Order: sequence, then structure tokens, then C-alpha cells
Amino acid sequence: MIQVDRINTNAGALPSNAGDDFHLLWAAQKLLDMLRPNSNLASITVEGPAWQDSIVADLDESKLFSIDLAEYYGGETLQSANHVIFSQLKYSTYMGNTSWTTSTLCHSDNKKKNNSIIRRLADTYEEYIEKYAFSKDKITLKLVSNRPISASFKKGIDEAKELLIVKELKNTNSLLNNLSEASKVEIKKIYEESKLKSLVFMGFIKAIDFEDCGADIRSIQKAKIIQQLGNWGIDSPHNKYNEIIMTIRERMMPGRNALVPMTKDFVCSLFGGNYARFFPAPTSIPEKKYVERECTHELIKTIMQQDKKSIFVHATAGIGKTTLVNNLQNHLPDGSAVVFYDCYGGGTYLQPADSRYEYDTAILQICNSLAIECKTDFLLERRLKESEFWHEFSIRMTQAAKYVKSYAEDAIILLIIDAADNSVFAAKKNNKFSFVHKLLQQSLPEGMKILLTYRTEHSHYFNFPYNSAFFEVPTFNLEESTEHVKSYSLELAEEVYSEFHRLSKGIPRVQSYVLAAKQETPHQLVDMLLPNGKTTEDLLRDILEELRLRYGEENDVISFNFGVLINMPRPIPLQALTAPPTLPIPAPPYSHKA
Repeated sequence: MIQVDRINTNAGALPSNAGDDFHLLWAAQKLLDMLRPNSNLASITVEGPAWQDSIVADLDESKLFSIDLAEYYGGETLQSANHVIFSQLKYSTYMGNTSWTTSTLCHSDNKKKNNSIIRRLADTYEEYIEKYAFSKDKITLKLVSNRPISASFKKGIDEAKELLIVKELKNTNSLLNNLSEASKVEIKKIYEESKLKSLVFMGFIKAIDFEDCGADIRSIQKAKIIQQLGNWGIDSPHNKYNEIIMTIRERMMPGRNALVPMTKDFVCSLFGGNYARFFPAPTSIPEKKYVERECTHELIKTIMQQDKKSIFVHATAGIGKTTLVNNLQNHLPDGSAVVFYDCYGGGTYLQPADSRYEYDTAILQICNSLAIECKTDFLLERRLKESEFWHEFSIRMTQAAKYVKSYAEDAIILLIIDAADNSVFAAKKNNKFSFVHKLLQQSLPEGMKILLTYRTEHSHYFNFPYNSAFFEVPTFNLEESTEHVKSYSLELAEEVYSEFHRLSKGIPRVQSYVLAAKQETPHQLVDMLLPNGKTTEDLLRDILEELRLRYGEENDVISFNFGVLINMPRPIPLQALTAPPTLPIPAPPYSHKA
């Protein structure tokens, strides 16, 4: 359906081929736009709208000739999307510098005099709002062309749009009477050519868009696409460009599913995966009740030291390292960005299928998380050498640092590597090398900081860089323990708060275990920690001791079942923990059900 200006020439096929190329290039650029950071573009179709639109409302195809490309934002159909753009594409080989005027936009060259640009855009608008009443607030109709729009036409459209925003006009005559004389002439011509009713025409004026007139010529568009592919780490960008163009060309062929939406996952399939595959190590942190920590301010001071690029945050198990660093964003300077890499993965880090300790998985996840946070380039190529992965990582760190510095001079990128000791342990278990070691050797641009968390007892896992800073996370103080209890909707006497804090030793995980038991009386919270208080290890030891007392020291069944649990891949299924085939697990000692 794309149109090109007809002109007498000995090379009659050239304008048509140029128009097809323009269409392909525009569609290719939109496909890649789906992968841009924070893009809301969910799908596109060529040569018409998504087939679901036509099926649901039985749209008249003769009214849809203006739709060369359809873009669906926020959803893949008109029903689910929050915004839809229908574009008519026109490319001129010989008149690229000649502006579109009202007259040329209203010119028809068929016998029925009904195929002008304005008429076709108006037909599409009318058909949609008639079949989908809600669509008048969703759709935009665009003309996309390498030819610019004339100044007088643009002035008339802009003035009409502005009036419709600031004034409540009853009909098109009211609109025309409020326009300047020059703009009135322009808009009246469009009104007459559109053949729309008065109220419908006012909605049409709001919906039409000519901002993409004067688009780049084909060679520039092609160069931009190839450059973008190169920025994404594609090792043969010209070959990938040809593959994308051929894919779109096939879609435009009759009977080739042109109206089946091309989604983000479809685009990712052109790069060897789906969207999730480019985030191969997703964060898996359960939502927890967060208590604001007094130590946060000291940690921020440590992070912001000018001469410290690597910050090591450590504590023993259950102190709340992950929770603390996962809530730093609001305490950093304005404009800062945080990228969080989870080395634990909810326990999956030891599974054979999980490779989050390896450089290719980690760099891919981090680079593409940076893309979302800082609008840097995605990394889509997985078949790179290790040195090439680190090179791509270095490029994106520099891009990200420049991005945040453009907002504020003191803004930083904070890359958090949580549970880094798990990564080192998993790599060693598989006779491999954790990415963490080379990450710590990486030169960082100004404005980039790396923060790693680990258990204090695992400090020997790392070779700390000379410019490192260290921060040990303390246990809860009394105020924090009190807030923690209150977050469970419990109100206790002051002395009970104090005793609970003392016996739990201020350890957040111990407190969480006890508070989650939901005891019937406040004093039972304290009773569960008697006589001398409990640590995380103490609670586990109590469970094992109750098992020993219940089943005997030499019980082979207990040994067998614990052996099975120890050797199962993480995370262990809940069914396996609660219902082993030969052993009923007793309730924890603090449940008072034994």
C-alpha cells in the first residue's frame, strides 16, 4: 500500500523500489525500537492493522488503505493497547525536497477522486471510531515521508490542534471561525476533502500527525540501523541487517501473516532468543518487611568516598545485607541509578542449569539491566569471546556513567553484586572461575561504583583491590527491633520490646522467623528465645535436636532423609521439606505444637 510520487522516467521501476525500501527500513527501525530501553512498543504489523482488530469488529478493508504500518503501545491489539499509531508511508525519489502542501495532500489521482492522502487517513479514522468508539482517544494517524510539510500547512494544523485543546468548540464551523484567516483556508480544504461529519472531523484533527515528514533518506536510515546493530554487539551487523529486511519483506508478501503482530519476542528471535533470554540471571528476592536502618547513612558516606571504587559490605548470615543494599536507591544523589545482580538467585545458583557465576551470563544480565536503567545499548550477541564480553561491558559502563552525569554531577551508577561469595563458591564447585574476580580487576569510569555483599567468614574468597572500602552491617538496634515488631501489627509493652531485642541479639532473620510464627500472646515471642537468646544457627540446631529426641540418635531414616535433602539441587521443593516419603518433619520447637 505504500505510495511513491509518480513521475515520467525511463527507470519506471525505481520509484516503486525506492518506496518499498523506505517501507522496509521504517518497519525495521520500529522493530529495533521495541528493544530500546523502556520502550512501550509491544508489537507492529505491516500492510494493515493487527488481524484481531478486523475480526472483532469486521472492519471494511477498503477503509484501511492508509495503514502501511501499525504500532501498538502497551498491548498487542487495539483493545489492550493504550496507544496505537497507524502510518501511511510515501517516498519520493525525485521530489524529496519539495514540501507537502494542502493541495498535494488533498489530491486524488483515481476516477472516484477518493484516494488522496487526507481522504485515506480520514476513511481509516472514521471506520475505527464507528466500529470502536473508544478508539478516538487511542489512535494517531501519521504520514511518514522523506518530503517535508509546508510551513503554512503545519501552522494551520498546529493552530487547530491548540484551539481544540484550550477551547470547548461545538463543531467544525466554530473551529474555523476561531482560526486565523490563513489557517482557516488550510483547515477548510482538509475538512472538505475528508468528507467527515463535523464532530468527527474535530477528532480527526486531533489524531493526525505529520511530525515524521522530512524523514531521513534511505541510505541514512540504513546506516543508522547497521550502526545500532553494531552498538548492540552484533558481530556481523550487515548480515543481521539483511536478515531483518528479508524477514519484513516476507511478512509483506500476500498470505505471509502480514497482519500477525511482530512482538518483542519475535524481534528477539531474530537475535537467537526471546526477551527473557537476554536477562539470563533474573533477580529472585522475596519481598520482606523493610525497616529503615540507621547504618544506611554511614554506608552511603562510604559509597560516596571519591577514592573508593569497590565497596565490600559484609556480615554473618541473617543480618540483612541484601535487604539493606536493595533499598539504597532513595539515599543516593539525585539522578543516580542502581543495577542489582543477584548471585544467589533464590537458591538456584547451585543448579546445573544456572550459570549466573559465569562471565557471559553475568555480563549479559548486567549490560541489559544498564540498558533499562540508563538507556545504554542492549547487548544481544551471545557468541563473543570472553575478552569481547568484557570490552562490551566497559563500553556500557562508560555510556551509563555519562548518562547519569548528564543529570547531576554527583550522580553515580551503583552496580550491586549481591551474595558474591555464592558466585565464587558455585564456580569452584563446578571447577570454573567466577566472573566476580575479573570484575574486581575492571577499570571503572568516573561515576561508577561496584558494591559486593558477602558473609564475613568468606572474606578469603576475594582478592580485594587496593582502593576498596569495607562496611560491616550491624545488627538491629533497639529502635529498629521495635519497628520490626510493629511492622507485623504487634503492639507490645516497652519492656517486652527490649527483652525481644536482647534475646534475638538484634538479628533480623531470627526476629523474622519468630514473628512469622504468629504466637497467640506477646510473651510467647520472648519465650521462644529463652533462656539465653538465639542466633540463626541456634534455631536450626533446636530443630535438629527435637528430631533427635523424637526419633533417636541412631535413626537411619533421619540420616538418610537429611542426606537426600543435602544433595538435592536448590531451591529444595517445599513438598520435599514438609513431606519426605518416610519421615514426618516435626514442627519447629518455637511453634509450641510439639
